[in-house]
Amino acid sequence: RRVHGGIFMNKNLIITGGVLAGVGALAAGYFYYKQNVSSTDGAKLRRLPRELVIKVLKQLDKDFYQHFYSLAEMVAKFKEQTQGRMPIDQIKEFFLSSEESPILHNIQDVESKVYSANGVTEEEIQFACENIYKDDQEIQTIMRTTKTTLDRAAMGIPPESSTELPDFMTPELTLRIFEKILYNQAKKMLEIASQLQETGGNINPYDPSVAKAFGDIKIEEIRKEVLDEVGLNSFTEPGMKIFQYAVQKYSQDPSSPMFKNCLLYTSDAADDLLCVDLGGRRIIKKKKIP
Repeated sequence: RRVHGGIFMNKNLIITGGVLAGVGALAAGYFYYKQNVSSTDGAKLRRLPRELVIKVLKQLDKDFYQHFYSLAEMVAKFKEQTQGRMPIDQIKEFFLSSEESPILHNIQDVESKVYSANGVTEEEIQFACENIYKDDQEIQTIMRTTKTTLDRAAMGIPPESSTELPDFMTPELTLRIFEKILYNQAKKMLEIASQLQETGGNINPYDPSVAKAFGDIKIEEIRKEVLDEVGLNSFTEPGMKIFQYAVQKYSQDPSSPMFKNCLLYTSDAADDLLCVDLGGRRIIKKKKIP
């Protein structure tokens, strides 16, 4: 077991098996990441104000952050499990092309919510970026930055986390957030494991239905709920980015020597709550979750 990028990763838990099957052309998603996109007929579309286009792109970039972070985690774990035998391009397609991909669905969900909240459509934003504001430096820079972050995440490289920390983001609060995220994830996993045991007995990690059940856990929603509670998502920067930077900063801070030990202890405690190894060497035991 280890702490990976501030979020606990169980070495024996594979949540991607049986979920992300199939390789093909990149499916629907952030429009300028698609391949072979046909040009949009601008005659039928509104001319969106520059300020609105910038607002939408910035909101997309912010809301994509935690999903890109999750993608980087999953790809890094996949590369570790396959010992680097699969080419990067195939890994990227593996995680971003299947209609069953949770990452792809999350990206599409973010787009839908942002477009709806701002009263625009994907086609209008696409046409504005590719035609009306194709020479606008700020708009094109936002697009390139987001695409680069996605490309890097698809290679297993997490988004840049360096940012300013709010005054209230102390080591103590960072640990409480970390703990709550882990325990909420553990609680959800216990619920699913209990349901699987009631219907099928032993948990077989090679069973596609088992892999899908764990793969369908919406980790990003669990994180978002906790970050919303402490007000981190109210800032211009993504709440997950602020949290990740706090973990990174305090882990390396000589004035907080116990911080990293507390992270590891909390990770172990969450693992003990689950008491599960999908390889079959241990049996799930329900424990009281604080």
